Amino acid sequence: MLTEAELQAGPIRASVPGIRAGFVDASLGRLLASSSAFRFAGLSTLDGRSVAAAGPITQAAAARIAAMASSLLALSETFARETASGRGAYTTITAAEGLIVVVRVPTREPRFALCAGSDSSDNLGIVLRRTLDASESLAQRFDAGDS
Repeated sequence: MLTEAELQAGPIRASVPGIRAGFVDASLGRLLASSSAFRFAGLSTLDGRSVAAAGPITQAAAARIAAMASSLLALSETFARETASGRGAYTTITAAEGLIVVVRVPTREPRFALCAGSDSSDNLGIVLRRTLDASESLAQRFDAGDS
């Protein structure tokens, strides 16, 4: 849980070659606006660097979330490969007061993970579906080169 000192409004972003900040901010904003349950969303590189974040979080919190999200996704993908002979595409956490979903953005060249957190007023299926839809939208724009 983020502390009160870590909460702040406004988008957070880092410079990534080939990625327009306004496009990513708008995409994360649409995800958050899709349900009042969403609390934050963040786009990170697969090696754990924060690209952009939306919601009431600080730069430091966004960096920590990005690092944890990419690690969690990598661990879940490895676990799926080792135990289920398949490739994992996302991972979820159900906590006492909310949900966290981390999905790989399905670009032709793997580069990004999308993480979203919500309170418990929406069910996991809705949070997962909206996060997957947002990641697909991001991937299409990234692959088309108009991001």
